Amino acid sequence: MLIYMAFGVQAHIDDHTLSATTETAKDAFAKAIEWQVVHKLTRVTISDGGRSFSITDFASAMAFLDIANTVGATSDRRPRFRNDEALSNLPSARSSAIPYAG
Repeated sequence: MLIYMAFGVQAHIDDHTLSATTETAKDAFAKAIEWQVVHKLTRVTISDGGRSFSITDFASAMAFLDIANTVGATSDRRPRFRNDEALSNLPSARSSAIPYAG
């Protein structure tokens, strides 16, 4: 069974909120970086549909997922973790112990 997982990207400029939906984590990350670095938008977050993450937390989750899948692939030739499992182990941007500076 194939599960479709959309990712949302949200950012702020002045008192306006911008949002976009992407089909992959890679596209969501690219859009978030573009909005923060190129367009200088603030409070950029990526959502997996249930939780919202800062760019840093999202990048960490994806890196951990890639490492886990690489290790899993060498031991039994199939991925061990999915995106939603990796993301569920990180604090959300709203509840992070480290203040999010945007």
